[in-house]
Order: sequence, then structure tokens, then C-alpha cells
Amino acid sequence: MGGSGTDSWFLLMLAVLPALAVMFFVWKMDKREKEPVKLLLQLLGLGALTTISAIILETVFNAILNGLTSDWRAESILTGKLEFVSESKRFWYQFLNAFFCVAMVEESGKFLVLYLRTWKCPEFDFSYDAVVYAVASSLGFATVENILYVFRSENGLSTAVMRAITSVPGHAIFAVFMGCFFGKAKYSHYIQDRKATRRNMLLSLTVPTLLHGFYDFCLFMEDDDYLIAFFGFEILITILAIYMIIRLSHNDKPVSDPRPVWNPFAPAYRMSGYPMQGGYPQPYRPPVYPGYPMQGGYPQPYRPPVYPGYPMQTGYPQPYRQPVNPGYPMQTGYPQPYRPPVNPGYPAQTGYPQPYRPPVNPGYPAQTGYPQPYRPPVNPAGTAPNAYQTHYPNGYARPGVTQNASMPELNPKPQAPAAPTAPSASAPENPAPDTLHPDS
Repeated sequence: MGGSGTDSWFLLMLAVLPALAVMFFVWKMDKREKEPVKLLLQLLGLGALTTISAIILETVFNAILNGLTSDWRAESILTGKLEFVSESKRFWYQFLNAFFCVAMVEESGKFLVLYLRTWKCPEFDFSYDAVVYAVASSLGFATVENILYVFRSENGLSTAVMRAITSVPGHAIFAVFMGCFFGKAKYSHYIQDRKATRRNMLLSLTVPTLLHGFYDFCLFMEDDDYLIAFFGFEILITILAIYMIIRLSHNDKPVSDPRPVWNPFAPAYRMSGYPMQGGYPQPYRPPVYPGYPMQGGYPQPYRPPVYPGYPMQTGYPQPYRQPVNPGYPMQTGYPQPYRPPVNPGYPAQTGYPQPYRPPVNPGYPAQTGYPQPYRPPVNPAGTAPNAYQTHYPNGYARPGVTQNASMPELNPKPQAPAAPTAPSASAPENPAPDTLHPDS
């Protein structure tokens, strides 16, 4: 194909950009940890080198196939193309050519690169990593193949556009299936299930080979019916591959022990939220949130956050401590039984809890001990029943009131007048008037 240097660069970009776009999408879907670019470039380069082995092996296998089926076909004198003696011979020739001479050779080269470079690689620690590695290896092959087809074609632009929407995504789709089963094989190896490891390893090579073989077979038949089947098949596997990428990315799981990470400046695990962990593997350490007090050793039992209503808590875990409200006296030890608030009607109470103390009313004398039984007024000896009482038995002075509206039980009770009695011989005839009751 002839053309200027500008056209050549443009065609080269058209041949390379589709593979880079697909690679970026698959790499971006890795949610756990992004794979190193250096490793992906190595896989792309090794995948590109498999085009050399593919060309050699396809030439050898094609020669063998042509030798075995020499009586099935004959070259047309008018068109120069191969003509088959029957439609069935044509079917089986293209079937063997697509599945064994092309698909098996190309997919085997990609799988060999994938296995030798990544199976024992310490970076291969999650199941979705296998998809990223397989796509990188496959797109390395697809990029070189695309460049060769574009520059060897008479109409490079149409070839580049057609292969950008068919061949390049096709190689990536086959790689998604390869990576899916390759990741399962790695997980089975991790849990020491040898039977499942061998089965998934075989499927990681067989499934993409069958898909690739049917894909090429529909194109090799050069028939309208097979062409319709080709586009329908490509749409179906594209949707299925996108679904598998999303599902595998969401259900990503570890397939090996965590890698030890050592850095003299920041010995911490790559994911944020972990405290500084110097050696791996270690038990899981939950992230430290602001609500946690400083926790020096992990793992520890759950510590509830410290709210303003809590007193200072130095030891965890402890029983629940209810918040201190203004109605509580100062409580230094927790937990304690409930302490009712101190109201103005209470005397000073230094010890809690205590039995209920009724408010002090003016009718009561000062009572040092609470509660006490009711004390009725005591009349001094030798005085009238309703005589005014100046003191109580406990020595405290009687308040200067005789009627107490708040405590009627302290008011003097009316009594009947005393019966007249005979004067005593020793009593004086004219006794002195009662100084306490001048009206009597």
C-alpha cells in the first residue's frame, strides 16, 4: 500500500488506539488494586512476540492441512481461487483451518505467555488480575496483527475501521474468558484443590479457542448466512464479556496470601484506613475512626465512641455510663444506682442514694436526721393543755407562730373546759393569775 508519511502515521494510530482503549477500560475496572504498568507493558510485548510463533506454526499447520485435503479442492483457472469439489468438503476444510490452524495456535501462544509470566508472580493476588493479564497479552498480539493487516491492505483506512470494531475487540473478548477461568484456577490452587485447578486451567485454554474458532469459521465461509451468524455471535459475546468484566470486578477475591510490604519510610499497607502495620500477613485491623480512643494494639473488642455525656473513660470496654446531667450531683464512680436530682426542698445530702426526705416547712423544727416520725407538740409539765410551747423536746426553740396553715396538724386542738374541783386545803384561796393565759 502506498501513501504519504502522514497517512502512514494516521493508519498506525487507527491500528493501535482500539487496543489501548480496550486495555484502559479493563485496567480501570480493577477496583481492589491497580496492576503495575511495568508488568502490563511486559505482557503486551510478550503477546506481540507471539505473532512470530503464530505465523510460523500457522504456515506449518496449513501446509499439513493442504497436503491431507489435496483431493478436496482445485485452483480455478479463471479466478485463481480455491474451488472445492463439494460443499461438505469446503465446510470441513474451513472448520479445520479456523479451529486448529488459526484459533488453537494463537490462543495457545497467548496462554503460554500468561502462564509463564504471571502464575507465580507476587502481583497476582486477586482473581480479577487474571483478566487484566490475559487482555494485556491478547491485545499485544492483536495490535501487531492489526498493523500488519492495515499496511498490507489496498484500502488501509477501511480495513483499520473494520478491524477496530471486529478483530481487536474480538481478541479482548476471548481474553476475558481466558482470564476468568485462569483466575479460578489460581484460586483453586490457593485452596489446594488440584482437580479444580486442572479443570479450570484446561477451560482457560479451551473456551477461548472454541470462541475464536467459531468467530473465524464464520468469516472463512464467505457466505451471507454465516456473515449474519458472525455479527449476531459477536454482539452476543460482547455483551457477555462486558457482564463478566463487571461481575468479576465486583466479586474480586484474593487468590494468594497478602504480600509483605516493607518500606523504611512508610511501612504501611497500600489501602488507607489501616494503622501502620510493619509485617504481613497479620489479622485484619479495622480502621481507626475519630469516635475511637487511641488504640495501640489490634484487634481489640469494640469500643463505643466517647460522647460529651460520658465522663472520661480510660479503660475499654466498660459497662455503659449514662450521661451526667445538671440535676445530678457530682458522681465520681460509675456505674452507680440512680440518684434523683437535688431540689431546693431537700437539705444538703452528702451520701447517695438515701431514702426520701420531705421538704422542711416552717412548722417543723430543724431536724438533723431524715426521715423521722412525726413529733406532736409536747406541753411542758404543769402547764395548761393549750399552753404556748416555747421549746421542743430536742432542745430547739419553738417558732413564734401558733397557727400553721401549711401543717394543720401542729395547730392547737380545742378542748372542753375542765370540771370544777374542790379547793385543796393546801391551795391558796386567791391564786395568782395565769401569766400564760391571762384571759382564762
